[in-house]
Amino acid sequence: MLHTLPLAAVFIAGIVPQGAGQVVPAQYSCGPFLLQPGPRTMSIVVDHEFPLVCELHLRVQGRGNPKIIQHKAAKRHHIFRLEKLEPDTLYHYELRTGKDVSSGKRSFRTLPLAPQRYKIVAMGDSRSQPEVWRKVAERIAALEKDALFLIGTGDYPNDGRRYQEWVQQFFIPGRALLASKPIWPTIGNHEFTRTLDGNKALADSRYFSLFELPGNERWYRVDYQFVTLLFLDSNSHMGGGTAQYEWLYRELRAERKRFTLVVFHHAPYSSGPHVGKDALGKALEWQIDEARRFLSPLFEMYGVDLVLNGHDHIYERSEKNAVVYIVTGGAGAPLYNINTFHNPYQNFARSTHHYLRIIVTARQLELFAVDLAGHVFDRTTIAVSKNNLARRRFHLGNKLDASLRVESGTQMGRLALVLDNPLDHPLELTGAVLSTQSDVSVKLDVRPGQSRKKELDFRSLLRPLLRRGKWVGAQPVYVSLKLHLEGQDQAMRIEKDIFRNVLLRRALHVVKKARAPRLDAKLSEWQRTASLTIAEKSPISSGRASYTGRSDCRADLRLRWSEDALHLALDVIDDQFVGGGAVVDSDSVHFFFANASGQDTAGTAGTVVFSFYADGRTSTIPIAALAKLRFLVKKNSKGYRLEASLPFSVLPLTGKATAGAELLFGCLLVDSDQLSQPPSHHRLWSRDANPLAREGYGVLRLGR
Repeated sequence: MLHTLPLAAVFIAGIVPQGAGQVVPAQYSCGPFLLQPGPRTMSIVVDHEFPLVCELHLRVQGRGNPKIIQHKAAKRHHIFRLEKLEPDTLYHYELRTGKDVSSGKRSFRTLPLAPQRYKIVAMGDSRSQPEVWRKVAERIAALEKDALFLIGTGDYPNDGRRYQEWVQQFFIPGRALLASKPIWPTIGNHEFTRTLDGNKALADSRYFSLFELPGNERWYRVDYQFVTLLFLDSNSHMGGGTAQYEWLYRELRAERKRFTLVVFHHAPYSSGPHVGKDALGKALEWQIDEARRFLSPLFEMYGVDLVLNGHDHIYERSEKNAVVYIVTGGAGAPLYNINTFHNPYQNFARSTHHYLRIIVTARQLELFAVDLAGHVFDRTTIAVSKNNLARRRFHLGNKLDASLRVESGTQMGRLALVLDNPLDHPLELTGAVLSTQSDVSVKLDVRPGQSRKKELDFRSLLRPLLRRGKWVGAQPVYVSLKLHLEGQDQAMRIEKDIFRNVLLRRALHVVKKARAPRLDAKLSEWQRTASLTIAEKSPISSGRASYTGRSDCRADLRLRWSEDALHLALDVIDDQFVGGGAVVDSDSVHFFFANASGQDTAGTAGTVVFSFYADGRTSTIPIAALAKLRFLVKKNSKGYRLEASLPFSVLPLTGKATAGAELLFGCLLVDSDQLSQPPSHHRLWSRDANPLAREGYGVLRLGR
């Protein structure tokens, strides 16, 4: 414990002797301070001049004994990551190191789950004048007791490489505020973190050893009710192609909340002394130049509402192309003059120490600049834009579409609808089946963050296709579902109509066992074998305009099996032969095989494809099958014929070829009439344009 440390270390810790053997507990050098708040989470951090052990005493307001969390290893930095807390709840805590060091009794409140109105506070540039920062922090603590969290725009100490400046200029003056209000910080130039791609080691700055933040800790994203916060590092390059620019680009294109706030240190638009230009009109500071040239266009293109900066020690509000920029650099640093340089986008400016109060609702952001006396000296509102609402509605619609899954039911003829609720309010699913043979209806309510399943019974549709309890359907059976999703998320009403054509039962074709045929393309041995016909009623997945009817193209496919191979015979009637081209423009047929269990088998990689062209060529996947493949293609006056023996060793069949074994099977016939026109693509059982989609395959069952 600390009382065993050398006397010099005791005085560094600030433990002052009081009478005979008594001491007053010292405070920790930095902290406690709060990071990463949430409805059920909070991080409590202390950092000290030298290593020590630490324990946290935590209890809920009005309840019994505290919970004690011990860190028994002596170290300088302690972070207590609290999870499974109660939302919108007051917690009391104290950090202790024996009797010698204590945080004193502190408290924090977890974030509410979905507040309809709440407050946050932004401030920056607290460096160099700790007494001024102490007054700003005290004013925030007194007037903004209900604020949920703080936003820092950078420059907390004068030199972020010097530990004692963090202690004396930031943490001690702001101790009471930082112990009760969590902060989301961004990096200023005085943190001396260097550029991300610089040669200096990150250890030059204490910033990264003090703060635990999401992502790479330089730029990160935070989402809360109505608001997406994007924190950037303007000390690292922001130009097109850099890691930071690409990250920002992706985040702005992704789903966001109603309002988007971007926070970084160097203000692109200001009248302070940092925005000087060279003779060509370029900003002298590269960070400001890059922010103007690369970031501002992104903000305007993707509907950023508010940009918060520091760097110039003033308050200034500007607006450019519907984006509001606020410089809030007056939390303690020596003040600068306003209008040192002309700012054509300026709406209001004042040189005074201050902070920014932000009120968030579903309809607007209300901004209030507050000075040391507690007076509001500037205010404005930012209404939610129609474009941002439309963007959010689009993303929510996509989420709702993905939230609904259709799975196999517990019995043949039953389907299961699974609905996940991604919204913050209950989600209701209603609908009906678009089928004259079924009166199945759908109704399902799902709570936020929950998932529910409902089975639908379609066995009545299958009964006519059952014989002695066995499925004998030669065609697949689909049901068409018309579903309606309705719910609310962050004060936005969302409705979504979803149409799903769902495969209820695959087509089944039983392949009889027989001896291997001679490959002569005469097909005399196949006369008593049942055929699958590709004709007018077969699905055309593409190129329907190129198909003129039965005389244009028709095919009869027959299958049988022997001990070693699956045998196919195809008789194609085609009024015009086109060959020699690629798969997309040559007369050809393609067979697709997949494992009936839905899993790939050893030796195969996904779907196995056998392709045969009317001019006698083949392209087969896998290539190893070519050596074992036997086939013959022969043209005639009416079209062409194909006979082929496909070895079971290259087909995705689980186990040996025995009666009852099954394969998923698809067939694509390409009929090209002339190279200048797209061919028609004919499928056995599916209109899916992607022949590799296994949902469109039927089942081949090896019979006796």
